[in-house]
Amino acid sequence: MSWMFLITMSISVLGASIPAEISYLYPRPGSRFVSPQATLLLRFHPQSARVSFLDSLFQVVGDRGGYYAGSCALADDGWTIMFKPHKSFQPNERIRVGIDTESAGNEPFQYEFVTSGTMQDTKEALNWGKQCFPEAKDMILTQGTMGRVQTINGVTVPSDFPRIRVSKSATNSPGYLFFGLRHSYFMILKNDGTPYFYHKSNDFLMDFKVLPNGYLSRTVDNWDTGERFYVTMNPGFTPADTFAAQWGYYTDHHDFQLLPNGHALLIVRDSQTIDMSAIIPGGKKAANVQGCHIQELDRNKNVIFHWSCWDYLDVTEANHMDLTDQSIDYIHMNSISVDYDGHLLASCRNTSQCLKIDRQSGEIIWRLGGVKNQFQFIDNAEQNSYQHHFRAVPGVKDHYTLFDNGNYHIPGYSRAVEFKVDVEEKTVETVWQYRNKPSHFSGWLGSVQRLANGNTLINWAYGGVPFAHEVTPSGETVYQADSPEDIPCYRCYRFEWQGIADRPYLLLEPYENWVTLIFNKFGDDNVAYFNIYTGPAPISMTLMDTTSQTKYEVTDLANHQRHYFKVTAVSKSGEESLSSGIEAIDIDYRDSDTNIVLNGDFAAELHPWEFVVHSPADARAFINDGMFKALIHRKGDNTDDIQLYQTGIPLYIGQTYQFEFDAYALAPREIEAKIVKAGFPYTDYSRIGFTALTSRPKHYSHTFEMNKVTDLSAKLVFNCGGSTANVYLDNVIVKRVEDTEIEDHSTVPHAFEVEQNYPNPFNGVTRIGVHLPEAGEVKLTIYNVWGQQVHEQNGFRQAGHHLIAFDADRLPSGLYVYQCEYIFHGDVKQSMQNKMVLMR
Repeated sequence: MSWMFLITMSISVLGASIPAEISYLYPRPGSRFVSPQATLLLRFHPQSARVSFLDSLFQVVGDRGGYYAGSCALADDGWTIMFKPHKSFQPNERIRVGIDTESAGNEPFQYEFVTSGTMQDTKEALNWGKQCFPEAKDMILTQGTMGRVQTINGVTVPSDFPRIRVSKSATNSPGYLFFGLRHSYFMILKNDGTPYFYHKSNDFLMDFKVLPNGYLSRTVDNWDTGERFYVTMNPGFTPADTFAAQWGYYTDHHDFQLLPNGHALLIVRDSQTIDMSAIIPGGKKAANVQGCHIQELDRNKNVIFHWSCWDYLDVTEANHMDLTDQSIDYIHMNSISVDYDGHLLASCRNTSQCLKIDRQSGEIIWRLGGVKNQFQFIDNAEQNSYQHHFRAVPGVKDHYTLFDNGNYHIPGYSRAVEFKVDVEEKTVETVWQYRNKPSHFSGWLGSVQRLANGNTLINWAYGGVPFAHEVTPSGETVYQADSPEDIPCYRCYRFEWQGIADRPYLLLEPYENWVTLIFNKFGDDNVAYFNIYTGPAPISMTLMDTTSQTKYEVTDLANHQRHYFKVTAVSKSGEESLSSGIEAIDIDYRDSDTNIVLNGDFAAELHPWEFVVHSPADARAFINDGMFKALIHRKGDNTDDIQLYQTGIPLYIGQTYQFEFDAYALAPREIEAKIVKAGFPYTDYSRIGFTALTSRPKHYSHTFEMNKVTDLSAKLVFNCGGSTANVYLDNVIVKRVEDTEIEDHSTVPHAFEVEQNYPNPFNGVTRIGVHLPEAGEVKLTIYNVWGQQVHEQNGFRQAGHHLIAFDADRLPSGLYVYQCEYIFHGDVKQSMQNKMVLMR
């Protein structure tokens, strides 16, 4: 054939039909938003055809990059042909492809696709994650813990280990519970609540489970470092392999499958700039629309199957999303799995749609739910709404379970449900469901697992309700475990599994005058004792002591030095295990009356303070007469768009601190003065709320107890955005105090009072004034006009006047009711409600 025809090929072949002899092709004819790093994928039908002439199979030409030479290879399935260009395609490039089927007696095939011009970078991906889960930051602030180092049936846990409460354990299924709690721990739990294994992590913990090969997998999703991938671990809890999105996409943290043949399935994402004004009235000309796709990787990490949402799902299918927003997460795929016949199952939350996808062609076999639902729900069956965790029932053809979040059920409720799908008759029947009495409602997260004995394990997701709730087919509860605090759990599984750690797991917990070492060799009942090593450097560590316990307190450590520790386990036969990871700590003991803040009076100019300004804000920092001044030209969109901060603030668990500063503004305004965790989730240790500044200098003093695990590098922050009034600061002091030293410079209210939110009506963020006569917990709950809870946040606050900010970014316009509850010693002492109006 003549390839000159290809170079002059017209746009008429952009959406050409795929010949019958081709069973799978990516990119498809007419595909748009294709990654410039993509590999071309091709399968012929039957499988054995045309694998002898790979080198001349493809001819690829771009209208910007010209001729694309490349190499062809077969994937490890012996079927998928991969053409990898020697150079990446250009952004926004029309690519013309010719496939030589002539030597097999067929006509040559030509088609076109168009590459993306806006593939998202890591920073944008992290911002997308925070937009998708706005609740995460607020919910983690109330995380309750054990409160002290404890040993539970021989397993020692740190002071911030979440409290797990088993309220019922009867004739439940065998096996352990596998789950992760956000920015906290992922763990394996015995039925009585004893940890079989745990690992502390600052990741956005999602899926933690047993794989078909007996290994474990979990997400690594760190919003500080930008790391995002899946890691597998062997039964010794040692990392074995990693899996991540290919072709420039970024790895979604919702689901991962490692198949028996060693192939991996991942959800991957990108974000494209789309002219929504051409699709809906009021749409943005350059909206940021997020897509979700599926990649199958072979054992060599080659992509051998790529399913793109841009080819199959319209943005308008997200009928509950505000498609006039600047940023639109129109699919939000939250689960993938394999059906009984080898095809793929996917849950698309924001379209309320469950998909079955042909794994050979990529075509959608059927759609369950959503605006393009293809089935009739019979016997008064209710459609799924914003569902999670769509799975085939093992061993039962055409039966599927899912966690139906029920965001748009009226009234809102969540349930575990099993559907029977009749593909021939196009009907769906509810054959089983469990709805708690009274109903639980979880607007996000959740999972359902059908167990081998017919029972069902349900995760209701939110803290305070069971994250592990096992029921029989008749609905009888046989097991229930929860965390009393608001710690969300994405998924929970039960598996029969055994593992023995090949080395101890070590954590350090510093206190005011000592360091506690916490170590466990999980699953190993053959440990006689532990060896503890320490030293000034990793290469010069010596044996310090031995112990048969799983914790050890170290005192008299040299101040202002870094100390290293590691631990090994010695078996009853005298064999020493591999070493734990090496952990280090910088000792910085300070006198109780010492100001922890460096250069708090700004006598040394700004050092070591940092002043940062984020667009669209515009501000400058000055030191005048020993006082800090923020000269603000543009206020920005958020308070943290203009920020003065200092890191390295040591806060010890159980200690009380006084936080003081002098401040005023050019005109009355608010700032945020707080001490927080330096990395995500930026836990607010000081719990002060907004500080109201006047045009006259004033001394502000707040006391707080450090009720989280010790943080030796906390961040002191003054957020000054949101107003153009200049801010003046001086004499910043943080010091440890005894209770008798605490001075209260604020006026304590005589009674609990909740003010009308301001502004009202509002667009985006509003603030609610709350007055507390005594320190206690304040719980803010927002309801829509149907009485459905749409938001909740709570936190401990000192006695005094506070402003609670509520961000309604993800809610539609309308009337809402807000309720503030004043909780004292665990009991709701007072509760007040008021109305507010959100106007977009």
